[in-house]
Amino acid sequence: MGQHKLLMEWRGRTVIEAVLDTWCECPLAEVVVVVRQDDLALQKVLSRAGGRVHVVLAQSPPRDMKASLVLGFESIESRHAITDCDYCFVAPADLVEFKCDVIERMVRETEHVSGVPVMVPMFGSKAGHPILLSWPVVRQVATLDEDAGLDQLVKRLPPHAVHFSPADYRKDFDTPSEYAAMVVRFGAGSSEIDTSS
Repeated sequence: MGQHKLLMEWRGRTVIEAVLDTWCECPLAEVVVVVRQDDLALQKVLSRAGGRVHVVLAQSPPRDMKASLVLGFESIESRHAITDCDYCFVAPADLVEFKCDVIERMVRETEHVSGVPVMVPMFGSKAGHPILLSWPVVRQVATLDEDAGLDQLVKRLPPHAVHFSPADYRKDFDTPSEYAAMVVRFGAGSSEIDTSS
């Protein structure tokens, strides 16, 4: 990317602040963010987040998203009385412009459909984020083989689909061109970014 994508501009804030603002509007007990211990710039921004945001510092850089998730899950279990009836949403930290309505509908779905291990939002034919995991599934993430990811676990279960309009589909961004395209789509931030490094 050339710079820290979570600290890039989005509607006058950083990407991570914009994403957390949406999460904190949703009917959730807590929002957990896993951050590398040496990422001081991100920690500084997160220090301004509200009380519902809990920051987990990874002493060594997590090797992949799965490792980050496990650190977050362990933190939740260490601080809360978790039962098998509990659920946890997971999503990339740069999922800008996702709608709280998606979260709310998936939470309501848990009240009407019992025993569902995983819920995945479907935007037309596209599966998206955030994904909702039951706590028994959360515990399975740490037991996955080293080269296995969360996506393989979700496909194996299989997931319960919750359907939304294709217009509500959101994805994270990994390249300057993807960021610039999202800026144009949503009219947010600045498409002039440093790609020299």
